[in-house]
Amino acid sequence: MQENVEACRILLEINPTLLNQTNYDGITALHIAAIRNNSRTIEYLLSNGAEIKPDHNGLYFSNYAITRQNEAAVKEIVLHERWPEIVELLSNTIYCPFKELIEYLPEICLTLFDFSILQPPLKNRNRQPTEPLQHLKIMILHKRDKLLAHPLCEMFLKVKWMMYGRWIHLIITVYYIILNSAVTFSCLRQVPLIMDYNNNNQVDHCVQNLYSQTNESSFNRRILIFILFVSLSNMFTQCLQIISQRVKYFKHWNNHFVLIFQSLLIINSVISLIGNNQLYSAVLAIIVMFIAWMNLLLQMIRSQDFGIFIIMFIHVTATVAKLLPLSLYLLIGFATVFRQLIQLPDEEVFTSLSDNNKIQFRNCFIEYPSSLNHSMNNITKINRRQFNMLSDIGLTFFDTLMMMMGEYKRTKIIIQSYLEDQVSAIPYPKLTFIFYIAFIILIPITLISLTIGLAVGDIDKARRSAAQELIYRQVYWLDSLEANLPRWLYAKVCVQKWLLKPARPNLPRYERSRQELNKTVELLNQRLNIIYKKLEWFNYQLHQIMQKLSIQTMETLLDTGSYDDVG
Repeated sequence: MQENVEACRILLEINPTLLNQTNYDGITALHIAAIRNNSRTIEYLLSNGAEIKPDHNGLYFSNYAITRQNEAAVKEIVLHERWPEIVELLSNTIYCPFKELIEYLPEICLTLFDFSILQPPLKNRNRQPTEPLQHLKIMILHKRDKLLAHPLCEMFLKVKWMMYGRWIHLIITVYYIILNSAVTFSCLRQVPLIMDYNNNNQVDHCVQNLYSQTNESSFNRRILIFILFVSLSNMFTQCLQIISQRVKYFKHWNNHFVLIFQSLLIINSVISLIGNNQLYSAVLAIIVMFIAWMNLLLQMIRSQDFGIFIIMFIHVTATVAKLLPLSLYLLIGFATVFRQLIQLPDEEVFTSLSDNNKIQFRNCFIEYPSSLNHSMNNITKINRRQFNMLSDIGLTFFDTLMMMMGEYKRTKIIIQSYLEDQVSAIPYPKLTFIFYIAFIILIPITLISLTIGLAVGDIDKARRSAAQELIYRQVYWLDSLEANLPRWLYAKVCVQKWLLKPARPNLPRYERSRQELNKTVELLNQRLNIIYKKLEWFNYQLHQIMQKLSIQTMETLLDTGSYDDVG
């Protein structure tokens, strides 16, 4: 490589025009050095004023070095004094060196990580406005999580959040709280579901006499008009985003949720304003009220304080949802079994029969007549009601689901039937007891332990992925905010540098100077003690070496006697 530099020096001394000479492809000496990964040659050519120009394909020498991942050449380029010139020339173009470094050599970015990378200048060399946070979005696109988790990147986002992000987020939060309060107020004043909606005339009569002061008041109508106006404005904003983003808009499930919420809110407001007292309007009001508060929860996901917990909750919920097929199979299996095992005979049908029919049908069931005369009297009304719930397949599924969640209200009845042999309550108590034991082993012990284990084992992964997703959301949210700001306001929020000052106590100057002096003296004493201990250790090691090598020291004794009589 030194020979290449010497050859370049000799050639340039003979013919200086070779410095910027191009071949038939428009390639200069800088291009060749970048392709060959000759870092010393690149340094020599740049220092001698080589012109930075593209070849016939529009590629610069830095593009060849970065895309070919020539680390030595790239390090020499980024550390050279002409690097700012290269950045200014190529920034905000398709050949931006920062974009290529993030894509091909993210490790090199760490050597020149500063706010100029994270926040590009307001305008490039061609007076064109730059896209805000474009480099951060490229990091997200190429999954450069190490760069995004860098302390400088975290500080950059924190500065943005502290400067204007938290205030805008606070305004949005207050806005949605007011909207949700209005929606909740209007929904709670709706006609309740207990009304007989099948009788339209009776419903209108009841509404006019019982709910006219609340449902048709001027204050309630003003709230509904406010909700309708706000929801129409939000829907108009969403339509503008659909026009600008098109298919990209529908790739995020949050946008689907917002569209559904705004559509239902508009429909509910219109139905309430026209006074349509139907069952579907009351049900729709309940659904809209629930979705409104869930929408506020999703809006809080961008918060830097507790947004990570909302994301972790979503991730853990998704992990637990993977077990739904297994839980569903177990639910169907045990629910159908329990329905057949735990079921009382239909007492009303049997008692309604004539005496002749009772005699004919008395042997249809196990000890059926005795159950009606004796055993049924021993079963409490509460137990009979619980067993009768299992006659309906829907209630059986619900009851089994509650048992899966830990509601074991059948345990006492099953054990009592097993011990007392109450055939009238449970025809085969032993078989029922076996299935009940299997249910307890498979559901509360195995399935719940598996679910908890997956949730706990996934919590660390969920925390890391939640932190990354929170950064992603903040970047895109801040980018969308800055893209819509006027240029003069964007110039104020554009952060090129940030001065971090340590907190200083508010003390008088003489006390502060005395404390600083005491700290300095204490620090010097600590350093002196460390040096003294090291000298003692070196002295000890030296003595040990001398003893092993049998080296004796010559000691010089100073005679300090009195020689007054001499001379």
